[in-house]
Amino acid sequence: MIHNLQITQVKVLWLVLFLALAQTVSFAHEGEQTEKSDSASHQASAYQSSGDVQAEFSDFPNLHPLVVHIPIVMLPLAVVLQLIGFFVFSRPISWIVLGILVLGFLGAYAANNWTHPHVTELPDRVQEVYNRHDTYAAWTLWLSGIAAVLKIASHFLLKSVRWAEGVIAIVLLACTYTVSVAGHYGSQLVHVEGVGPQGNYLETEAHSH
Repeated sequence: MIHNLQITQVKVLWLVLFLALAQTVSFAHEGEQTEKSDSASHQASAYQSSGDVQAEFSDFPNLHPLVVHIPIVMLPLAVVLQLIGFFVFSRPISWIVLGILVLGFLGAYAANNWTHPHVTELPDRVQEVYNRHDTYAAWTLWLSGIAAVLKIASHFLLKSVRWAEGVIAIVLLACTYTVSVAGHYGSQLVHVEGVGPQGNYLETEAHSH
């Protein structure tokens, strides 16, 4: 009976993980489309002149809006499951939280280092928004990394003792706050300040060298 219950729990948790991944892709794709639609009044891009309806990855000035949705979705989901696991489940949910948390950290790392847009000639007020976005994004990267290390230690070495899981939950709550604020400033940069759509205020490859 207990064994069957554990199997059911694992199946449910894997379903949650699958839905989270699907939602991440959906949000990311929506972000790409929005970045294009917000700049419809600007000069037509190369893909528009070619007659294609769907843009390729190479048509986007930057893939940050795609990658950044990974930590935005995964890290809050990790804290929710961590809190559930703290009070209800134990080992099965710990595996899922660990996987989601590692994915969230890798997404934050990629967003901060591999797809981070380099801006140029921002107005002073917009530059301040950009700086705050970067600050909270950096905090998200560090906190998610710390949470991942703590979760690995708790899962494999401490066997998920309650005090360690509680510390992880606190770090994840802080991480969820920072990723939410970073996302808010990021949305403000794109949708309010116009940074990013069709390459506005972004350094070109030639300019960055």
